[in-house]
Parts: sequence; C-alpha cells; structure tokens
Amino acid sequence: MCSDKYEDEKSYTDDCGVDYSNKNRLLWGSLSITTYNVEDGTKVVSANAFATRGSFNSSLHSLLISDSVVAIGTNSFSYSRYLRSIILSKNLIYIGALAYCDCFCLLYL
Repeated sequence: MCSDKYEDEKSYTDDCGVDYSNKNRLLWGSLSITTYNVEDGTKVVSANAFATRGSFNSSLHSLLISDSVVAIGTNSFSYSRYLRSIILSKNLIYIGALAYCDCFCLLYL
C-alpha cells in the first residue's frame, strides 16, 4: 500500500512538482518546495515520498497532510532536516518505520 510507484500505475505531477498516482497516492515530493498541502482525496503518502534520497538539500519546512490520508510509508520524510512542522491527518491508521528519521519537526494532529 505504501510502496513506491508500481510499474502499471499512471501518475501526474501537480503545479508544485509533486507526483501523484491516479490511485490516490502521493508518490514523490519535490525537494525544492518550502510549504506543501497534500491534495484532498489522497489516501497514502508513499515510502520515501519526501525523503532527501541521499541529498540534504530539501527546502521543505512545513507540511499539511490532508484528512483523507490514512497511511504514511516508511522513510517518507527521512533526513528532511529543514522540516519543522507537520500537521497530520486525523484519520491516520498507519505510519511506517522511520517515517520522520532525523527530522527536527513538531507533529500536530
């Protein structure tokens, strides 16, 4: 459910450079945005979605996760060192291991 993009999965990129699947999953987040609101209707933030992927150059400072999100994948925000606040979905039922590894952020419900 929270894995990276599946081979047969169609996707699109929003105006901020964030990739979504047509199956209601946020796949990859742009590391150049500073503030982001996850689209309403999104069910899953995929594994490694906003992780820095070997680069410590993420500019993301704050994130609002839509209340439609029920799952956040493993390492989703790992090493996003500038990330300071995340407002979580009220409907979360799963948060993967190390989702916030090495982040210095406050989590809000």
